[in-house]
Amino acid sequence: MTALTRRWLMQYSAGASAGLLMWRFGRGRVVAQVPTADVLDPLSITKYVTPLVIPPAMPMTRNPRSRGARSVDYYEIAVREFRQHILPASMGLQPTRIWSYGSTTRH
Repeated sequence: MTALTRRWLMQYSAGASAGLLMWRFGRGRVVAQVPTADVLDPLSITKYVTPLVIPPAMPMTRNPRSRGARSVDYYEIAVREFRQHILPASMGLQPTRIWSYGSTTRH
C-alpha cells in the first residue's frame, strides 16, 4: 500500500478544490459559443441518401527491412485531405472537406 505523503495530499486537495469550485460557480455559464453562420438544421438533411464509399483493399508495400525467412506484412499509409460529397447532392452544397487514410502510391 502506498504511504500517504504531503505531496500526494496537496495534489489531491488541489484537484478536489478545483473540482468543487467549478461545480459551485460554473453552473449556468456558457463555456463555448456555438457558431450561428453556416450551420445546417439537422432536420433538413435527408438521411441515408448518399451511398457510402467502399475503399479498395490497402496494397502491401515491399518491406525494405525484411531479412531471412521471416515474412512480415508491411504497409505504408498516407493521410490526405480531399473533398467528397457526403451530404445529399440534392441540397446543392459543395463537397465536404475530409481527411482519409490511403496508400502512399495511389492518389
